[in-house]
Amino acid sequence: MKSAVGRMTASVEARQLYQPCDFARIISWHPESVRRAIREGRIKAVRISRGLRIPAEEVARICKNGLPSTPDQGEA
Repeated sequence: MKSAVGRMTASVEARQLYQPCDFARIISWHPESVRRAIREGRIKAVRISRGLRIPAEEVARICKNGLPSTPDQGEA
């Protein structure tokens, strides 16, 4: 079990992850607006421990395509 946890931790560490407040600075939003968009499913995030992190791929997607108005719009 310990080796599986180690592999999972290593894979998470290898990816670039942003805190909601850091992403808010990138897109000039208030951090609570970013958290609300995560709760609504408009921004994909992962929970690590007690915090939320936004993968760099999601940041790049939003910077390129904009933020979808509904969660399903980004899936089409």
